[in-house]
Amino acid sequence: DVDINLEKIIYLENWTSSEQKITVGDKVLNMFFAQFKDENDRPSGIMVLIQDITEHVKLDNMRKEFVADVSHELKTPITSIMGYADTLLENDVDEEFSKKFLGRISTEAQRMSRLVSDLLTLSRYDTSKVKIEKSEFDLGELVKYTFEGLDLEMKKKKQSGECFVTSDVPLVYADKNGIERVVLNIMTNAIKYTPEEGSI
Repeated sequence: DVDINLEKIIYLENWTSSEQKITVGDKVLNMFFAQFKDENDRPSGIMVLIQDITEHVKLDNMRKEFVADVSHELKTPITSIMGYADTLLENDVDEEFSKKFLGRISTEAQRMSRLVSDLLTLSRYDTSKVKIEKSEFDLGELVKYTFEGLDLEMKKKKQSGECFVTSDVPLVYADKNGIERVVLNIMTNAIKYTPEEGSI
């Protein structure tokens, strides 16, 4: 249904134009209404311009979802970096412990860099620059490493966690960074929705 006041469009002198977005089936249409006048400069009718903006709306929704997802994902490495850095600053730790934590800080910083790079690419609408690099990697090791990186997050909620591989899993040939983001998202959701002192 189109909710438009035709009398207002025709008879209000200071009225210039109006528009309305409507959905028809799976299409999203933008309707522009404008009056036109006769030779005596009196309103005599309505012009309607209909524009199909379905693809624009889909792209805009995808952009919003992507930005929301990346913003959520950025919180995890930022929290990890702050946690590891605070631990190093507040405690007298040995060299091996320091190297382990500094390695984690470096890894999380690299993850943030990739996410920001994705955002910049999206902001330029330059899909040609989105490169998926595939490689062979051990999925079990990737999961374990990602799980260990969330240890501080679990400790905040006094949660216990266990990560193990139940069988010999062959190497995976895929986009490692993309898979890592999926695994991280699953794990952070597990921490978020598991009660305090729960087990993961």
